[in-house]
Amino acid sequence: MKMIYQTHAIRSVEDFKHQKGLSNILVDFVDPLGDITTKDFARYRKIIKIGEKEARKHLPEFVALAETQRKLGIQYEHKMIEEVKLPTTKFTYNEEDGTPLTDTAEIEVIKKQMGLAEGKYYDVKTVNEAIDRVFGMRQYVKVYYTYTNTGDALTMNIFVKRAKKGAFKLALHYDTEQSVGIIVNYTYRNIILNRSRFLATVDISERFKARLAYQQFLDSGERLWLDLEAKMIHLKSNDLNFRLYDVGNESSSDNFPNHMYRNITGKIALNYNISPNVVISWEQNSVQKECTVCWIR
Repeated sequence: MKMIYQTHAIRSVEDFKHQKGLSNILVDFVDPLGDITTKDFARYRKIIKIGEKEARKHLPEFVALAETQRKLGIQYEHKMIEEVKLPTTKFTYNEEDGTPLTDTAEIEVIKKQMGLAEGKYYDVKTVNEAIDRVFGMRQYVKVYYTYTNTGDALTMNIFVKRAKKGAFKLALHYDTEQSVGIIVNYTYRNIILNRSRFLATVDISERFKARLAYQQFLDSGERLWLDLEAKMIHLKSNDLNFRLYDVGNESSSDNFPNHMYRNITGKIALNYNISPNVVISWEQNSVQKECTVCWIR
């Protein structure tokens, strides 16, 4: 990093000498900015104040230069650049290479996530938030847009690059109650039908856990979805009575139980998303439970 700074400093000195020879007025910031480095972005307020202070010292020279330009007939009209507010009358949906998307269901999902309508003007902030929502679906590794000016309106071109259908994830975890372990997850999207995913998760630990799930959206609005799930878990009992007995028992000759539960669960659920954080669900469960009691001295 220091080498990069030094290289940048050498080039800056060379450029400064060149620009100095071409300048009528030179505002030298070398000494005033002596304790500022190229990485001090957080000190921008101080830097701006130093710049304003040093520029005011040369104000008479700027005024004299402006008067000289007027005498020579050089005039500048400063106009504010007005934002051109044109409505977006058309949206196109494309692969990254420009190939139009053909899956109507996928296009409808993107439309719904963006929430933009034809014939309206949208500022940059609104458009960027819409693109962020599409990217947040995690089905694409890249989402961006361009505009085509058609004269009195704009055409918005959305480009997407799909993520890989299958992905492995690995994580370490430590739980003071349920031991340390390694979580391995495999997720595969659109394995049977579009807008679906298959998940397989295994917790490789002293108390083994595994989960298989298949989830499928049933409507174009991505509100109604089916969840098929099978799960097996081994858990240590959290029974408070046994814990109190263990803490209060001073006799090492007594035994106390350490319950280990193995649950095998199957579930079919029909869910409806009212909002991103509110879901109505109907579930049908099948549970097989086994309990192993280990007596520990």
